[in-house]
Amino acid sequence: MGIFNAFDPSLQAGETLIGEKAASHFKKKLLFKQPNPGKLSVTNQRVFFMPNLAYITAGFEYRLSEINSFSMKGMMKTITLHTKDSKHLTITGMYNAQIAEFLRTAGISQT
Repeated sequence: MGIFNAFDPSLQAGETLIGEKAASHFKKKLLFKQPNPGKLSVTNQRVFFMPNLAYITAGFEYRLSEINSFSMKGMMKTITLHTKDSKHLTITGMYNAQIAEFLRTAGISQT
């Protein structure tokens, strides 16, 4: 278990890193979605977002089997992960094209 998060960001046995890039996870605070900077990592087993320390509540972890698909929209090609529990996690940043490629490599379909 991580110090500030409910998941361990270190690689587990048999897990290999596909890629990781700086990104922001948009999370609703009060009435508006606000960007929370950090690092998105994609492995052969899961996708997780480790926020900067000031934004620790914005972290998440999903096993690949818990993600239905991802989509890209808008001029900035914002990425939305669509989970099987009906959550829609919005990710954006300078490296969206590379993050999308990591997700495709992990076997997550783009819709």
